[in-house]
Amino acid sequence: YGTSQPGYGTSQPGFGTGAPHGGFAPVAASTGGGGKGGLAIGIVAAVLLGGVVLVGGGIAGAIFLLDQESDDGGTQAGSIGTVRIQTDVAAGELFVDGTSRGPVVPGQVFRLSRGSHDLEIRERGAVVATSRVVITPNQEQAVAMNRTAQPPPSGGQAMMPGNVQTFTGALRPGDETLRSGEYADSYYFEWTAGTQIRLEADSNDFDTYLILKAPSGAQRDNDDREPGNLNAAMDATIQETGRWQVMVTSFSSGETGDYTLTVRGP
Repeated sequence: YGTSQPGYGTSQPGFGTGAPHGGFAPVAASTGGGGKGGLAIGIVAAVLLGGVVLVGGGIAGAIFLLDQESDDGGTQAGSIGTVRIQTDVAAGELFVDGTSRGPVVPGQVFRLSRGSHDLEIRERGAVVATSRVVITPNQEQAVAMNRTAQPPPSGGQAMMPGNVQTFTGALRPGDETLRSGEYADSYYFEWTAGTQIRLEADSNDFDTYLILKAPSGAQRDNDDREPGNLNAAMDATIQETGRWQVMVTSFSSGETGDYTLTVRGP
């Protein structure tokens, strides 16, 4: 009685120092001479989820800042608007200002902060629909995002022809797989009838195999470039105008490794 109780009237270890993640300020306490013990009256302020809790002399009061919008980075609700997506894209991923919002669903509703935002729908990484929206606080607006482009074909990218083009790739589990079990990568070209081309597939890891498919579906294959050389190659005259498919695969199922595809002509 009439003395300082242990731990009162001093800074507690780790508080009020440059401890990791910052320190707390020392808690001052009254030690009180005489009377029935030293009564410590402290004031602690804590900020919890946008609210402030005050504790003093055993009486607690709370002030909550309700005008917060946690769905959009803490922006105040008074600056939030609502967007409803209308789209003919059946399956895709919605991006807002370059950040994914997940799979897009026709009629989808979400909230954005005041100002201008760029919206995109992507399929297999390709942008197939875009829109720019200007958000008005406390209002909902419909945004039409209809398809303006086709996604790249599964298993490959659309490539424009040139005199000589070289592509590097790799056969790996998870690639497109032929019915006979071989992994395959596909490349696409717009060629005109009468064009002369040469294809070469080289690898130090596996026995390469080439498949050339015409727009009509007609197919040509090549295994070995020449006796003793397991790398594939073929010369061809393009007989149909349209989109041709070049597939790099392997002679045996399940083979993997790096390769180089060279396309010569037109």
